[in-house]
Amino acid sequence: MTWLRCDGRYNKDIKTKKTDIADFENRLRSSDLFTDPAGSPDSYLAQFETTVTTVLNQVAPLKVGHRPGGRRGARWLDPEAVTAKQHRRRLERRWKKTGSEPDHVAYRDACRYTNKLINASRNRHRCQRIIDAGNNARQVWSNVKDLLHTNYHDATTSTDNDTTFCSKLATFFTNKVNNIKATTTWALAGRVYDPLASDLRHLGPQLSAFPSVTEDEVAKLIGSMPAKSSLFDFVPTSLLKACR
Repeated sequence: MTWLRCDGRYNKDIKTKKTDIADFENRLRSSDLFTDPAGSPDSYLAQFETTVTTVLNQVAPLKVGHRPGGRRGARWLDPEAVTAKQHRRRLERRWKKTGSEPDHVAYRDACRYTNKLINASRNRHRCQRIIDAGNNARQVWSNVKDLLHTNYHDATTSTDNDTTFCSKLATFFTNKVNNIKATTTWALAGRVYDPLASDLRHLGPQLSAFPSVTEDEVAKLIGSMPAKSSLFDFVPTSLLKACR
């Protein structure tokens, strides 16, 4: 079983050999998570994260490395666009070699023509990806995220710029909500307003306590979860579901 954890630009990759789920579960059951659990929910959550991470590092030690990056190849270019790019490059080399104005004009004309073909190829490729996804909502969403470059990280931006942007965005929406509240208050001025006027009064027994949850109910809920993991998860969801 293989999992991948990411931390910024570094990838912490768990060993690709199959992990013994039974060994992981036995180590977990013999830990203080079961023998000496914490008394409060917050303390138990911290204990759970520390213990699970420690046991996981024992059965599947982490390896830190770099994932090869670089620009993606433009395989979506039409043959005509590829030929135009090659012709543009030849004209550019000739213009830089001769420095003549006619060669410069020919090169600029080739640039405009090539860019037009590249944009047309890109648009056709984007449309075709959405069409090929059909009614598969997951594939459509994946393609849209890829086309919008949501995973792209601009190394030129700093943390201060991100903080300033987030603060401005939060201030904008805070002011917007306050304006809506002020407008609503002004519109309801002088009126008797009861926010529960449209609600039906409950005549049955009141809920005074929550019923106890059984282990089978918790196991059923965990088993019904999709096996998706976030970058902030300290344990893969698939491993959590594999433990019974």
